Amino acid sequence: KLESYADQVAGAINNGNLLKQVEEQRSSIEGLAEITRMATTTDNLDEILDQIFGYVYRRFGIASGVVLLPDSEVNNLICYKAFSLEDMDKLDLWDSFEYAKGMRLEIGDAGGTLARTFLRGKPFYVANAARLSGTSQDYPGAEKDREILSNLKYRGYFALPMHANGEPVALLVFTAYTEAFKLTPRDREELKTLADQLAGIIRSRQLASSLAQQTEQVQREKADSQVLANLSRQANEGSDITSILKEMAAYADSECGVKRLGLWLLDQETGHVRLHSVLHSGEIVDLNDAPEEIRALPAGKKGGSVVSVVERNRKMFLPYIKDSFLNESPIDKKIHQYFEFDWLLHLPLNMEGSVLGVINFVGQTGHRPGVRDRLLLERMTAQVAGAIQSKQLLAEVRDERADSEALAEVARRANEEPSISEIIEVAVKYSSEKCGADTLGLVMLKPDRKSLSLEAVVRSGRRDDPKNLPEILHNPPLKPETGSLYHAFTHGKSIYFPRISPSMQRRLSDIDRAIHEYLGFDWCMDVPVVVHGQVLGVLAFAGPERDKLTARQKSFLERLTAQVAGAIHGKRLLDQVEEEKNTARRLQKETEGLNLLLKRIAPIEDLDEIMDHVLEYLSETYNISLYSLYSVDHEAQVMTLCPFASPKASRRKIVDILKKIQYPLVKGPMELSLLPIIAAPNIHISRILV
Repeated sequence: KLESYADQVAGAINNGNLLKQVEEQRSSIEGLAEITRMATTTDNLDEILDQIFGYVYRRFGIASGVVLLPDSEVNNLICYKAFSLEDMDKLDLWDSFEYAKGMRLEIGDAGGTLARTFLRGKPFYVANAARLSGTSQDYPGAEKDREILSNLKYRGYFALPMHANGEPVALLVFTAYTEAFKLTPRDREELKTLADQLAGIIRSRQLASSLAQQTEQVQREKADSQVLANLSRQANEGSDITSILKEMAAYADSECGVKRLGLWLLDQETGHVRLHSVLHSGEIVDLNDAPEEIRALPAGKKGGSVVSVVERNRKMFLPYIKDSFLNESPIDKKIHQYFEFDWLLHLPLNMEGSVLGVINFVGQTGHRPGVRDRLLLERMTAQVAGAIQSKQLLAEVRDERADSEALAEVARRANEEPSISEIIEVAVKYSSEKCGADTLGLVMLKPDRKSLSLEAVVRSGRRDDPKNLPEILHNPPLKPETGSLYHAFTHGKSIYFPRISPSMQRRLSDIDRAIHEYLGFDWCMDVPVVVHGQVLGVLAFAGPERDKLTARQKSFLERLTAQVAGAIHGKRLLDQVEEEKNTARRLQKETEGLNLLLKRIAPIEDLDEIMDHVLEYLSETYNISLYSLYSVDHEAQVMTLCPFASPKASRRKIVDILKKIQYPLVKGPMELSLLPIIAAPNIHISRILV
């Protein structure tokens, strides 16, 4: 009977246990069903997780946990959500809770036990974490485990890797703080089932989110392509750089958080990087408000990060602006003060390996550009680089056309056979328009090729009379001591002084110093006037203070001088021809007068009368007022003045003196003493012809 009674009791107990298991399974199924229903009615993962955490707390008494999701590159596990229903103040868990919300584990050995659990896909249960202190601490990832244990302060934990279709999706970690974990194998199995269900939910939400992100990305790429196409179209249509930058800045502001944009262009002549434009929230900013120091950045380290990007042809991205960066370069500090930014991105304007300049994008802390944003900015920068290069090439073509038209005008005016001063005035007009020269002087080599002569000077549109120049500038010798003019003549190459500094003035030659003091200029360029390979003179351009002449401007002055050289040479040839004509006419006139004189004196026998006719002819033809005739005594080897029968009163005194003088007859050059003539009172002799 007792055995039968015991069997009945055992059966009742077993039925009770079965009923309890059935009730627990029913409750678990209802909980899972509720979670499933919640998952089908909402896309909000946070709400689903809150539902799951509430169910776990009611079903198993688990009050804390954390969900870790891998990042997009699957390199790290990052906390997605941390929950705790514990008494945070009583257990002093606020710091632990903050640590849990900021958890980041490297996927691999360095991430510790939790990271390895995620990779293996098998649950890991630690009922009492105090036992870990007695285990070996030299395994891979032990440092991370100690950090987690010291910060979370848990008594035990249960790590559940969540997989969907064989792929790791997330890691769910339940923790206990008040006492060690007491989870039965059935509890752990049920929690694993829950984790698998949660994995499917998370995976479906990830796929939905990924699809939404892909859709959004497609839309953004479509918008990006449209903007890039607009920039390309504007560049091809020849729109100005400002309009292209405004569209670029507006889109960069809305999509990438770029609040300010600066365009810097490289000056190929000086090597400086000059600030071209600044845009704030898509609008052009007046550059007059920018500090003078950042408008033209010098080459080298002094130019700061912008020049460094140009010289290295490499982009620069600083997500945070540190004091060390600002203290390293005063220029960068000035740029930071003017642009006011928390991050910066410098992108070089690169075209076929040649750097045209830099576009710098800056913004505030609220929106730092990610990889996708930076790639977009790089693509837009490439479009702007092409537009800038096209504009620069177009500007070069326009400048070249303008230079050619100016030189053609000079050639046309030169063909009109103007005077040299008029030719110089035309040269001044175009050199002033193109290069800012307001002074021009023409220095020619004299026929003896030993000295120079200043033929023409034009200052501020007015001609200066070369006679008014300082005495030292009248016919300076062609010697090294003459200075820059000598070097321009002898080497046949242009000499350019971009600035006449005080120290340079002290080193000038006397001739150069006199020219500088008389004309008063800040820069000058001496260009040789070369015709058929021979230097005929120098055309000197000068003007007030300005930036250095560019290579194009110097080339223009040299081409202008070449045009003027032909005109000057032609003018000199014409002058020589005219002079030869005048000489021929004078000789013809003198010959005719001499023939008439011979006809008049032929029948005259009186020497005084003949001499009167001769003196009259000499006076009319050569303006000679006195004539002396000497006879030669070869035996005595002397010359004696022949007396006139009736010398005129105007000649009587000088003749009386000359009668007393006898000159020795010697071979070769002879010096005549004029002392007696000079001593004679009331007699002035302007010239003597022997």
